[in-house]
Parts: sequence; structure tokens; C-alpha cells
Amino acid sequence: MIKKLLIVLAIISMLIVTGCTGGNTQQGNWNTFIGGTEGLYMEFEIDSPPNEITVGDPFYVMVRLENKGEHPVPAGEYQLRLKGFSAESFGTSSDALIISNPSEDLEANRLDPDEGSTIESYPIYIDIPADQSPLMYEGGIAGNTDFPFMVEVCYTYMTTANGKLCVKEKLTDSTDTDVCTVSGEKAISSSAAPVQISGLKEYTGGTDAVRFSFNVIAANTGGSISEPGSVCESGRTSEDRILITVDLGDTFNGGLECRGLTEGDARSGYIRLSSGSRQVTCTLDLAGLHDSDFIKIVQITAEYDYEQSIRKDVLVKQFE
Repeated sequence: MIKKLLIVLAIISMLIVTGCTGGNTQQGNWNTFIGGTEGLYMEFEIDSPPNEITVGDPFYVMVRLENKGEHPVPAGEYQLRLKGFSAESFGTSSDALIISNPSEDLEANRLDPDEGSTIESYPIYIDIPADQSPLMYEGGIAGNTDFPFMVEVCYTYMTTANGKLCVKEKLTDSTDTDVCTVSGEKAISSSAAPVQISGLKEYTGGTDAVRFSFNVIAANTGGSISEPGSVCESGRTSEDRILITVDLGDTFNGGLECRGLTEGDARSGYIRLSSGSRQVTCTLDLAGLHDSDFIKIVQITAEYDYEQSIRKDVLVKQFE
């Protein structure tokens, strides 16, 4: 009797697990990217600059840069600037403190498609000033004084997200859930970047259309966002402006229309973040394109310039 009871309990447990995990789960664990909110990582090399110097002592500034995100940054798409002090007082010029043409690419992290592990990028090292000459405090000083050494990096970056939409032969039929369900939250995976694309939702738009929305979020608040190609210009014209492109492939793009995009077309244009986020809503006309039930991948990209900085205070001493 006890043996029969144990068998019955085991069968019930299996049914419960199947009901909870099988069938029509539309979120699921779907990772096409490594994920994360970092783009470039930047830090000063040890003692470069040193914590303290004496008037007349030469020293150097070296920055370590590494791309922690999933979008490559070619040599021509980033620049660095050292500021916080008078260039002339440290024996150099303002132009020499700007590295506008770095010679090395910043490779992206990549997801190994076979093993699912991360293929990591490698760091590069950049010397400032650009002419490789040492810095040396030559100005007047009345006692020991701290000077801020702040390095800003501006780079062009892109976030890519892949989402799953549900297309059905009968778009308004909510009872047939064998393949998928139109209305509800959908699986979406976003690449590692300071801007994230998330919150994909789909709704029925009638017998021949669906609507979907997604959120664009400034996930890493350690920097500032501006229009791509603006070189991180700090003004209302370019601030918080992101270029969004929605792609469903040639067959479906003709029926796609996204609202709120400016200076573009029905599926590509600019948005401006408000309080660090913005929702985009699109309608997809499926007339003649939904004679069966299937999953359709939507690719969403966000392009922008991103600026971040590091700082170290250097104590200049009059004498030892």
C-alpha cells in the first residue's frame, strides 16, 4: 500500500513540474549576449600620476582602457582628454592633453557560441601628454597644493537587442497557445552596454496587425549620453539623444511603423531620454504575412556617444 502511495505521489509531482515549466513559457532563459551595463573601463596605472610630486619633478600620466561591453570601438571612434589644471603650469599645452587620434582599436567582449563562455577583450595603455614629454609643475606655489587630474573618455557605442514576437494565423485567438501567445511580455536579450533595451511587450492589433513596445534605459549612470557622432557635445541639441533602429527583415519591415522616432523613417530615428528612459511603441501590419503560427525575431539597436571619467588628486609639494 505504501509503495503504491509513493508511486502516485511521484506521478503527481512530475505533473506539477511539467505544468510549471513546459508549454508556453515566452520569457525563458534566452541569452544571445553576455549582458551587463559596462562599455569602456578606464583607470590610472599605478603611480601614473603619482599621489604626490615636488615642484620641478617630471612625471607621466598613463591610462588603462578596456572594452567590457559587446560593441567594438575602432581607433577613430574614441578620444581622451586630461583636465583639471592649467596645462602651462605643468609644462605642456592644452592640445597635448587631448588624445584625439588613438592608434589602437578597442575590441569587444564576445560570447563563445559553442560553450557559452566569454571571450574577453584585452586592455590598451595610453600616455598623456600626446607628445610623450613628461609633465612637470613649473608654476608658482605657496605651500603644498592638490590638483585634480581628471581624464574623460568619449566614445561611440551601440547596444543590440534581440526579441521574440509571436505571429499567429488568427491573431485575435487567445485560446490557441501551442506555438505562442500574442499578448504579454516577451523574451528579449540585450548586449553589454551602458544603454539597455528591455521590457518587450506585444499586443494584438486587430485581425492583421500586432503592436509591441520596448524600453530604452540608461542603465549605467556613471556617464553621460549624447547623439552619436557629436563627440559628447554637452548641449540640449545632442544631450540624451539616441538613434534607434528596429529591424524585422526585408519581408516584414515594409509593414513596420514606430511612433516617437524623429529625423528618420518609420523604423529608424532619434529618441530623447527622459529621466534616463524612454518607451518606443511600434505597429506591425501583417496583412498577407501570417498564414501560420511562428516566432519572429526583432532586432533593435541603439547608437549613441558615451562619456565617462576618472579622477585622481595629485599633491604638489614646494620641497621635500
